[in-house]
Amino acid sequence: MWIIPQEQRDEVVQRACASLSAIAFFAGKDVVDVAEQVRMLEQSSYAKAEMAASVTTGDRPHVEGVRMYTHVFSLELRDLLKQGAAGSTGGGKPAVADASCAGVFDLSSGTREVLNKERAETVLKPLLAAGASFVKVKLSGQSFGADSSEVAATALANNAATLKDADLSDVIAGRPEAEALIALKKVLDGLMTAKLDSLDLSDNALGEKGVRAAGDLLKAQPGLKSLTFCNDGISKEAAAAIAEILPAPQNLQKLHFFNNMSGDEGAFAIAHVLARSTSMEDFRMSSTRVMEKGGLALAQAIGAGSKLVKIDLKDNTLGEIGGKALAKVLRNHPNLKHVILSETAIGNKGAIALVKALSETAPHLEVLELACNDITASGAAKMAPFLMAMKCLTKVVLAENEINERGTLAVASALTASGAPLQELDFYQCGVRRLGAQTLAKLASAKGLRTLGLNGNMIPAEALEEIVEALGEEVLGELDENDEDDGGDGDDEEDEEEEDDDDDELEAMMGGLKMRGVEDDCEHEDEEEEDDDDDELEAMMGGLKM
Repeated sequence: MWIIPQEQRDEVVQRACASLSAIAFFAGKDVVDVAEQVRMLEQSSYAKAEMAASVTTGDRPHVEGVRMYTHVFSLELRDLLKQGAAGSTGGGKPAVADASCAGVFDLSSGTREVLNKERAETVLKPLLAAGASFVKVKLSGQSFGADSSEVAATALANNAATLKDADLSDVIAGRPEAEALIALKKVLDGLMTAKLDSLDLSDNALGEKGVRAAGDLLKAQPGLKSLTFCNDGISKEAAAAIAEILPAPQNLQKLHFFNNMSGDEGAFAIAHVLARSTSMEDFRMSSTRVMEKGGLALAQAIGAGSKLVKIDLKDNTLGEIGGKALAKVLRNHPNLKHVILSETAIGNKGAIALVKALSETAPHLEVLELACNDITASGAAKMAPFLMAMKCLTKVVLAENEINERGTLAVASALTASGAPLQELDFYQCGVRRLGAQTLAKLASAKGLRTLGLNGNMIPAEALEEIVEALGEEVLGELDENDEDDGGDGDDEEDEEEEDDDDDELEAMMGGLKMRGVEDDCEHEDEEEEDDDDDELEAMMGGLKM
């Protein structure tokens, strides 16, 4: 086992303090609390060297550990000297508790540290104090090993009577799998007697083994309201383990998954949890490789509840059928405020069905994100009357859809007529040209938008200059991808082919914004297709075996 005797470490700290004080004096730097800061940096450096000295085949030569220790410590001292006064915004700040909010212990603001037992005792001292009564604890960004996890467990247990919110995201980084699982289990055991409302286990590369390591704690928290597994390697097996461990999650109001490899089978498992979570208000399962069948399973589960306020299924290939299924079940959720379905391949029909449903049953909708969904100019035009009915929208994202000039004008006219308190619009890479950009700029000016995304379009240089002058760079952001050379007033060939059928529609939208007739046309088309679509949808959803 690699070790440097404590007396030698104390001597290193004393010499470092003396040297740092002298250098700071002659350099005109003001480094306050030198001894305390140097001591913390030495502990952090020693912990890093201690972990690096141990490898799967045994221990590295002692001299290699000493070299790493001195190298890391010298870099930390250099950064401290560069920062000057304590509290500088520069890098290298060791982990210290943020006590800016009463009852909150937060280590996430410091630099990442690999904690050994000694360093953990220092960093977690407020949690270990007699009579500690923290309500929220966030240990994110600090890596706990087999020994330091015991300290963390003791610290958490010491606050169990009052603790409600435990953020344990990213707490085992850099550890070998075997040690990481042991450390995670120990830390979570410290919460066994707490009555938690919220638990965040994100960024821990859990996989099935990690989920099962958390099993005892999850089973001991029947009152849990919020649970987060983002970027955790939640495979289909891990998702099945979650469904097994959470047999009765009736109190769950928030369940988040992001950047996991769950796939359709994982979605089937999470659908079981979601169907039983009848109090669910905030559900996220984005970037999880879910396809059409998995999307249908999630839609079916969503239909079991009625209290959703936020839903985020971004970056999953749900397809048109998935979009229509969601449109159908979201009608049961009148409290919806945030709907995030970008990059879900729902296409024109899925998007139109969804927006129609939301316009009729979600009167408080504030955020609608449908970027990168293969929505065309025709689709945007048919969505427009339903957008006009949404009176509370603050953010609309239609980026990376080829809605072109005609679709842009239709949507801009609808949003203008809606009277909604818009703050953010994103039309990045939408095929917007001169007239569409000018119309959006007028809308932005009238509404006092904070941001208007117009990058990646085809706006002529002189028109773009006028828009920048009118709105300012803060509102518009980057415009480096604009294709000024292709920014004529005409539209592309696809629009030209569709113009004959839709000229009357556009004229109605732009001329006085009287769009009732368009809505009637859309509804008539929908009615003709609804029977066949509903039969197909019900057959697919009814045949799901989760």
